[in-house]
Amino acid sequence: MSFKKINPENIENIRGMIFINDEIMIKDNELKNLTWKDFLIPLKIPGTEGCILLIEEDKSPYNGEQVIFGQWKNINLPEGYRLEKLKFFLPVSQNLIIKNLSRYKSILNWINTNKFCGCCGSPNRFSDKEEALVCSNTECGRIIYPRISPAIITLIHKGSKILLAKHNLRNQEIYTCIAGYVEAGETVEECVHREVYEEVGLKIKDLTYAGSQYWPFPDQIMFAFHCNWAEGEINPDPVELKEAKWFETGNLPENIPVPGSVAYNLIKGKFSNKAPDSLHG
Repeated sequence: MSFKKINPENIENIRGMIFINDEIMIKDNELKNLTWKDFLIPLKIPGTEGCILLIEEDKSPYNGEQVIFGQWKNINLPEGYRLEKLKFFLPVSQNLIIKNLSRYKSILNWINTNKFCGCCGSPNRFSDKEEALVCSNTECGRIIYPRISPAIITLIHKGSKILLAKHNLRNQEIYTCIAGYVEAGETVEECVHREVYEEVGLKIKDLTYAGSQYWPFPDQIMFAFHCNWAEGEINPDPVELKEAKWFETGNLPENIPVPGSVAYNLIKGKFSNKAPDSLHG
């Protein structure tokens, strides 16, 4: 797996996927029944500046065609296209599109945040052997792989009830599951127990793995679990949570995460532990 940089001046008659921060340009269609062709934009756009263009050399997930994708700073939006927040339509797209858009977004973020070596300060370059950046200083030669930040998310059950919480640090009035990042030296299972106790003061048991989902904001892999309440009363951490309470599964609040998200799949029991038959659709 490797990437090759494309000279932005040599993009006449080339189409690709255009990211601008956490948005992506798409054809001005409805956000349903999207195909990968809805994301292919003519790359030669007057007024465009500050672009990184990459081609994934040895992956052909779309009918054998190589994928070109890039990050822009400023852009003149062509007629018939619009910018859309990536996180808002990921859940309504096809699984293959979700997988690859998430991947490209994370790769671009990784490149943007690793332009220089953290050891000697020299510029980094693309490896010609693997998916990695390499320090251009031959005396250093540090290799930097794409960063992936493991996190957990869990739904706590108590009989016919489940625990949902509103987070303090988000500008959303959404009831969702308990979640948090895995700390150094910790297993994902240990992280579930710690996060639940820290955030709501409960002890849990019967931890069951449900599935996983990648979330490219910026680079999280979410490991999802179900668990059962063991003991304790809800005591929300006021720094992390606005509130936390039990809901009957047949009487859930309307403001839960969007369909397709990892939290929604947990709450609605939509996860399947079966591995996909193919990574390419």
